Amino acid sequence: MMWLPANVSPWEWEQVRARVIAAAQACAICGRELFPDAPPRSRWSTSVDHKVPRAVFAGMDLQTQRQLTLDPQNLQAVHARCNSRKGKRSMRQSVPRPQSQKW
Repeated sequence: MMWLPANVSPWEWEQVRARVIAAAQACAICGRELFPDAPPRSRWSTSVDHKVPRAVFAGMDLQTQRQLTLDPQNLQAVHARCNSRKGKRSMRQSVPRPQSQKW
Protein backbone atom coordinates (compact mmCIF):
# COMPACT_ATOMS: atom_id res chain seq x y z
CA MET A 1 0.00 0.00 0.00
CA MET A 2 1.31 3.42 -0.90
CA TRP A 3 1.50 6.39 1.43
CA LEU A 4 -1.78 8.31 1.49
CA PRO A 5 -2.56 11.70 3.02
CA ALA A 6 -4.47 11.44 6.29
CA ASN A 7 -7.70 12.63 4.63
CA VAL A 8 -7.69 10.03 1.82
CA SER A 9 -9.05 6.58 2.57
CA PRO A 10 -7.58 3.45 0.97
CA TRP A 11 -11.04 2.76 -0.49
CA GLU A 12 -11.11 6.15 -2.25
CA TRP A 13 -7.62 5.56 -3.67
CA GLU A 14 -8.50 2.08 -4.93
CA GLN A 15 -11.64 3.43 -6.67
CA VAL A 16 -9.69 6.14 -8.53
CA ARG A 17 -6.82 3.74 -9.26
CA ALA A 18 -9.20 1.18 -10.78
CA ARG A 19 -10.81 3.82 -13.04
CA VAL A 20 -7.42 5.07 -14.28
CA ILE A 21 -6.25 1.53 -15.08
CA ALA A 22 -9.55 0.58 -16.77
CA ALA A 23 -9.38 3.62 -19.06
CA ALA A 24 -5.79 2.98 -20.22
CA GLN A 25 -4.49 0.67 -22.91
CA ALA A 26 -0.83 1.67 -23.08
CA CYS A 27 1.83 2.70 -20.58
CA ALA A 28 2.00 6.50 -20.39
CA ILE A 29 5.80 6.34 -20.08
CA CYS A 30 7.01 3.75 -22.61
CA GLY A 31 3.90 3.45 -24.80
CA ARG A 32 3.79 -0.34 -24.70
CA GLU A 33 0.65 -2.36 -24.01
CA LEU A 34 -0.48 -2.68 -20.39
CA PHE A 35 -1.13 -6.12 -18.91
CA PRO A 36 -3.67 -5.74 -16.07
CA ASP A 37 -3.50 -9.50 -15.40
CA ALA A 38 0.30 -9.57 -14.94
CA PRO A 39 1.43 -10.93 -11.55
CA PRO A 40 1.41 -8.15 -8.90
CA ARG A 41 5.18 -8.15 -8.34
CA SER A 42 6.02 -8.42 -12.04
CA ARG A 43 7.81 -5.55 -13.74
CA TRP A 44 4.96 -5.52 -16.29
CA SER A 45 2.18 -5.28 -13.71
CA THR A 46 0.02 -2.20 -14.09
CA SER A 47 0.71 0.64 -11.70
CA VAL A 48 -0.63 4.18 -11.31
CA ASP A 49 1.84 7.04 -11.46
CA HIS A 50 1.38 10.60 -10.22
CA LYS A 51 2.45 13.10 -12.90
CA VAL A 52 3.25 15.55 -10.10
CA PRO A 53 5.21 13.21 -7.80
CA ARG A 54 3.89 12.61 -4.28
CA ALA A 55 7.30 13.69 -2.94
CA VAL A 56 6.59 17.18 -4.29
CA PHE A 57 3.21 17.59 -2.62
CA ALA A 58 3.95 15.73 0.62
CA GLY A 59 4.73 19.03 2.39
CA MET A 60 1.59 20.82 1.17
CA ASP A 61 -1.64 21.30 3.12
CA LEU A 62 -3.91 18.26 3.45
CA GLN A 63 -6.57 19.55 1.04
CA THR A 64 -4.02 20.05 -1.73
CA GLN A 65 -2.51 16.63 -1.03
CA ARG A 66 -5.97 15.07 -1.26
CA GLN A 67 -6.74 16.85 -4.51
CA LEU A 68 -3.45 15.85 -6.18
CA THR A 69 -3.66 12.27 -4.88
CA LEU A 70 -7.17 11.66 -6.27
CA ASP A 71 -7.19 13.90 -9.36
CA PRO A 72 -7.40 11.68 -12.48
CA GLN A 73 -5.65 14.46 -14.43
CA ASN A 74 -2.60 13.91 -12.20
CA LEU A 75 -2.66 10.12 -12.64
CA GLN A 76 -1.55 7.84 -15.45
CA ALA A 77 -1.46 4.08 -15.89
CA VAL A 78 2.07 2.71 -16.33
CA HIS A 79 4.08 -0.48 -15.96
CA ALA A 80 5.51 -1.00 -12.47
CA ARG A 81 8.99 -1.06 -14.01
CA CYS A 82 8.48 2.27 -15.81
CA ASN A 83 7.08 3.84 -12.64
CA SER A 84 10.06 2.61 -10.64
CA ARG A 85 12.50 4.01 -13.19
CA LYS A 86 10.72 7.36 -13.21
CA GLY A 87 10.97 7.55 -9.43
CA LYS A 88 10.32 10.95 -7.84
CA ARG A 89 10.86 12.88 -11.06
CA SER A 90 8.09 14.61 -12.97
CA MET A 91 7.34 13.52 -16.53
CA ARG A 92 9.37 16.46 -17.87
CA GLN A 93 12.43 15.33 -15.93
CA SER A 94 11.99 11.69 -16.88
CA VAL A 95 12.93 10.65 -20.39
CA PRO A 96 12.32 6.99 -21.31
CA ARG A 97 15.50 5.15 -22.13
CA PRO A 98 15.65 3.51 -25.55
CA GLN A 99 15.62 -0.25 -25.18
CA SER A 100 17.30 -2.60 -27.60
CA GLN A 101 15.33 -5.57 -28.84
CA LYS A 102 18.55 -7.42 -29.66
CA TRP A 103 19.56 -9.80 -26.89
